[in-house]
Amino acid sequence: MQFTAYTEEHEPLVKAFNTRLRDGGYAWRYAESHVGRYPRREGVPLYEESFLALDRGQVRGGYHLKHQQFGRFGGSSLQDGWCAVVA
Repeated sequence: MQFTAYTEEHEPLVKAFNTRLRDGGYAWRYAESHVGRYPRREGVPLYEESFLALDRGQVRGGYHLKHQQFGRFGGSSLQDGWCAVVA
């Protein structure tokens, strides 16, 4: 199994993964578009990256990593957070 960045070429594999989830009785779905809610833009410290767990040509899971800058005590720092982990 390997983790790789979610790109447009993976979208059919994610749709097949979601079908397997649905057929297995799970209500949760992974985003079927590789373009996240917060795409990376120049000069914007808020963005999201998506990664997939691939095994023998099939999606087995994935996660989103959200990067966001927070202010605290007069300064700021970049924080990362996991979102929507599924396997």
